[in-house]
Amino acid sequence: MAKFTKPRFNLKSPTSKTETLIFLIYRYRGKKLVYSTGLNIIPRDWNSGEQRPYEMERRKDLWILSQELENLVSYCKTVYIESDYGNIDVEEFKDRLDILSGKKNEIVNAKTEKPKQRTKKSIGFFEFAEEEMIEMKDTFMNSDSLKSFKLHTKIIKQFAEQRGGLTFDDVDWKFAA
Repeated sequence: MAKFTKPRFNLKSPTSKTETLIFLIYRYRGKKLVYSTGLNIIPRDWNSGEQRPYEMERRKDLWILSQELENLVSYCKTVYIESDYGNIDVEEFKDRLDILSGKKNEIVNAKTEKPKQRTKKSIGFFEFAEEEMIEMKDTFMNSDSLKSFKLHTKIIKQFAEQRGGLTFDDVDWKFAA
């Protein structure tokens, strides 16, 4: 299974003596996203190796800036996953980041298609497990892991038959106990 690519952060003017803009750079599926974070920093407060602000005592502003950058990393992962692992063009990716980061409000347009989001009510537990196994096979998951998943699914099916059925609502932390 492939690892997530990590977003990078670069300064617009790394040699500037005054504040400069921070850009997010994210490469996915052969595409390159360059996104203006809208955040600024003085380059002397920037750790270019870590691509984050230096952590300094009594500099709450740098800590807050660092947290905002981490939020953007999280939003990138969210958009990447929700778009079927990167099946999204760069402009749409930027729009989703703008919405998640609060730069703009989500506007529902009749022409705009939203990706279908499955709810636990729209698909049964075992249909979900079957879809997961197909996806695992398609992503070339380790065969031993796939066998283990199939075995556990079979055991849970047998348990469900004895119990009289199984839904997503039945599966919680108490289910394993």
